[in-house]
Amino acid sequence: MKTPKPSDRPAATPEPGAGADPATEREAEAEAPASKPAPEPMTPQRVLEWNAYYDLFVAGFALLLCFVASATIIDTPAIWSHLGAGRLIDERGGPITVEPFSYGVPEGTRWVDLSWLFQWGSYHVYRLGGSLAEAIEQPEKADQFAAGALVALNAGLRTLAALLLLLIRRRGPGLWWVAVTTALALGIVVTPLGGDPVRLALGGLVGMGAVVSPSTWGLLLLVVELLLLHWAYDLGRRGASFALVPLFALWVNVDGSFAVGLLLLAARVIGSGIRPGRVDSAGGGEARAPGLASGLVVLGLAAAACVANPSTVLAFGVGFGSLLEAFGPAPETLLQDQLTLLPFGPRGEQSRELFFGDEYSKVLSGYLLLVFLGLGSFLLNRRRFDLGRLLMFLVASALALLLWRMQDVMAVVFAACLALNGQEWYQSTFGTEGKLGAGWRVWSVGGRLATLSLLALAVLAGLTGIGKRFGEPPFGFGLEADRFAFESADYLRDAPIEGRVMNLRLALGDALNWRSYPVRQSFVDSRLPENAAYLLDEYDAVRRALVDGETETWREILDRYGVSVLMVDVPVGGDLRSRLTDALDNSPDWLPFYDDGSVLLYGRLDQSEAVSQADREYFRGERLDAKAIAFGRGNPPRPFDRPPQPTDVLDRFSNTRALAPVQPHVLAARRWLDRGTQASGPGGVPDIASCLLAIQESRDALAVRPDDPDAFFVLGIAYRYLGSQEAELLATAGDQAVLAGQLTPPINVRRQQRITALNSFIQTVPRPPASPESRLALRGAHLELAGLYETTGFIDLTRDQLAATLALFDTSEAATEEELQVMESIRQSDEALAEQVERVRVQVEELELQGQADPAQLGMQAISLGLAETGLDYLIEAEQSGVGLATVRMQLVDLLCDIGRPDQAIPYLSGGDELSLSSGPGTAQFRQGRVYFLMGDYRTASELWSTLALPQLRASRAQEAMQTASLMLTGQPMPAVQAALNVPTQLTQQAEWEYLLGITLLEGGFPAEAAEPLRSCLELVPGLQSRPIVAYYLEQLGVEVPPLPSGGEEGAEQPAATADAVEEPSGSEAPAPAEPPADPAPAGSGPPPPTSGEEQPEPDTTEPEPAAEPEPVDPPGL
Repeated sequence: MKTPKPSDRPAATPEPGAGADPATEREAEAEAPASKPAPEPMTPQRVLEWNAYYDLFVAGFALLLCFVASATIIDTPAIWSHLGAGRLIDERGGPITVEPFSYGVPEGTRWVDLSWLFQWGSYHVYRLGGSLAEAIEQPEKADQFAAGALVALNAGLRTLAALLLLLIRRRGPGLWWVAVTTALALGIVVTPLGGDPVRLALGGLVGMGAVVSPSTWGLLLLVVELLLLHWAYDLGRRGASFALVPLFALWVNVDGSFAVGLLLLAARVIGSGIRPGRVDSAGGGEARAPGLASGLVVLGLAAAACVANPSTVLAFGVGFGSLLEAFGPAPETLLQDQLTLLPFGPRGEQSRELFFGDEYSKVLSGYLLLVFLGLGSFLLNRRRFDLGRLLMFLVASALALLLWRMQDVMAVVFAACLALNGQEWYQSTFGTEGKLGAGWRVWSVGGRLATLSLLALAVLAGLTGIGKRFGEPPFGFGLEADRFAFESADYLRDAPIEGRVMNLRLALGDALNWRSYPVRQSFVDSRLPENAAYLLDEYDAVRRALVDGETETWREILDRYGVSVLMVDVPVGGDLRSRLTDALDNSPDWLPFYDDGSVLLYGRLDQSEAVSQADREYFRGERLDAKAIAFGRGNPPRPFDRPPQPTDVLDRFSNTRALAPVQPHVLAARRWLDRGTQASGPGGVPDIASCLLAIQESRDALAVRPDDPDAFFVLGIAYRYLGSQEAELLATAGDQAVLAGQLTPPINVRRQQRITALNSFIQTVPRPPASPESRLALRGAHLELAGLYETTGFIDLTRDQLAATLALFDTSEAATEEELQVMESIRQSDEALAEQVERVRVQVEELELQGQADPAQLGMQAISLGLAETGLDYLIEAEQSGVGLATVRMQLVDLLCDIGRPDQAIPYLSGGDELSLSSGPGTAQFRQGRVYFLMGDYRTASELWSTLALPQLRASRAQEAMQTASLMLTGQPMPAVQAALNVPTQLTQQAEWEYLLGITLLEGGFPAEAAEPLRSCLELVPGLQSRPIVAYYLEQLGVEVPPLPSGGEEGAEQPAATADAVEEPSGSEAPAPAEPPADPAPAGSGPPPPTSGEEQPEPDTTEPEPAAEPEPVDPPGL
């Protein structure tokens, strides 16, 4: 029985069980229901109390939504120039009044820095976040912690602005309505922009914009101004207007939007002075608002307070100059801050063509809708009309029309006016008392619950990224360094270049200011258009002259500034080239010497006196020559910190992966393949060096983002091309084993790498595909992987990939006759394989029912019959149950590598039990290295092989030789002969391991270390099957190729023991093929499968595709 509350029990009544008489307790329990008071009847006052209680939850969720919408990773490059300025302010102990960063302006040029407080404060917050990472002993994450601190601060300031907007309301009911208008302004809004009929736009009418910027601080101060004006003119707190004076004294040192604040203040003072609105005092009675005279005094004092900044009266020129420029002539190149919604004039035409495009009509319609809604609220609230409030709304609307960047000003003014007009209309129409009745209850309670539900869904959308467009920053605290030109800025800071660098994009200058100053100065950055606009004319003139081939024009400008390097950004959207880069690539006066995917650096080769000979020699030495880099300088990728994380159920409800932009190093990889393709001529494939560099760039991208499907996609393409080129080397040498498709596991390594890359792409790509292009790419990857699995003999995996391919055909769309034929062919193959898989599975199940084999034996039997997935399940069961541990773990590692899942083999490498991975000397370490090699950890793999596996194999071979000699000396010829027969086997095994070590170091970007193992493998076995490949690599490395024995031929086969007697931990056994495999390229480790009577292609120098469908297209963003 429920214990009554203490307030429900009479005084002096003991607690139950506290020694009271049981009879007394029973009587009290019997009387309790009768004495319990009846529920209070619902009264208007109680309705108000309950509504106010619910309104607190609505307001709380609105604030949470504003915070989530604002907490996004940094994606605005201008913040780095601000942080660089903040660092200088901190070092020099005060504001900076002279331009420090640009060499394009004369020395000593005045810099009107209105955001110096923001810069100084942001720099200290950044340092505080970085020190936190060092405090927890994670210095490598200092930049992430520092950026996260900035994001948290600015998201908190936006949330504070939303909280202050909630305070702009009358007394009485209305918080629900004010919370809704606040959420529309700073939380979320429904919009037709972005290519979709309707989508959710986080950030509300203000937009996400540059959250970490002075504009966020200025937005907060604007809301403070609106709140003070509300207190003064709507609530009669006359003293609040004088608080505007110190507000503007602070504002002018934070952001240039103080000028907008002065215009809004003037509109409110004049409007309310001419026609005062109704004023409610704090006590609920009538009160007087400031008159016109006192308002003008406050306006004058506020304007005078704006002189309190390091630039004094010059601040007005910058603040109002950015507004007045909308009435001036349009510049040749319009910046985003200069866009306008005006439907006429040169500035309006450029805005439509360069920025808005086809969505201009939607943007203008949305703007007009907001204006009509705002004016409609004044019409609805005409009985309490306030002229000052209307003039503020009209000024804000006019500013948003003239300059698109003023949309945030219009948004908060619109929200404040709509909230007040709506609340005043309700109170004047329905009063301030609570309403009784079923209809009012449904409206009041149901409406608030519906609002809470919508706000909760909006918060969930903000956390998961639903509604955002590709490339927009996701929710998070920190930054993605690849969004900025940090790598190139660091390179230029350390490079011994004597000339200056001209950056041909404003954002590149921001990165230089933060990472390279004072060693390197920028030419132009995001700060300069309002301070030195003439630099933009020179900036544009250089770009046009380079594209149009006007050599004298660009040479005169660059010579004047002493420029020897051009810093060019790569076009957004995944394009590999632009008109500018094509012009520079084709010019004899320029040489590309750096490419990180997002930035290309071009050095001047013309005989200008502005360029030193040392710079020219440096550019030539660092030129983007694939062979010089792959076989000379090297390009080792960064090591990754974890394996890829496949997409799961939660990812289907999250848009975070789909929002990730293409990484620069993925673009760099594609560009290397593109250069190689162009060099090889029409219909050719990239050369080996280009493939190696594409692989290294893709691995570098995976080190930053291990789950990047774009990187795995390009990686698979590069391995396919590389395998094709190596196959051509073997076929050209006339190796009969190659022509028959009989390749040893070390040569088949390219197939293993392709399988791993394609499997990783399929596992990490967002599901479901977001576009027809991504669907086609995923379908092509499944089909290609099916062909590779078929060549390894795994019929169940082949069937799974074919089924996945069929599932990605969109039968609702019109298909060509060729596509229908391809789909029907795949369906027939899928059905045939399904029957075959079922028959084999029945055989294995019967063997299990008979109890004649343990799980380990069942696993190996399933694998031998082509059921890799079934065999994997049995082997995992055996490993977990401890059955056959002497061999099960090594079989698991080999199988997982063969099917392209080396990351799943990592748990079986630990534990210190190397015997379970060993099938001979050094094989345990070789297996471990193979796992890391397939995952792209080249340094770990090479160290395991060079320091552990190969020394053990060499020691074993030496021991075998000594044992053979000892047996001969002791008169035991037969044992000596048997021991001698093992020598060729171990010799060939060592040669193959040396070969794998060499190509691992070469692929890992260590060409200087790769020469020794590659030369050693041919010294051990001159007739090694991979000799043509090794010989090519040694020639490119500048190392002499060990000669063949006297009378040997280049394509001669290795000793018979090589192919059959080598105990190679490279894959699971499978039945021998009845015919040559369909894919003769050196790309895998498992033996080929039995074929089903299909006609096999003639062996040639190119690698055939595994299916009839054309090569997969790039997914979106590639």
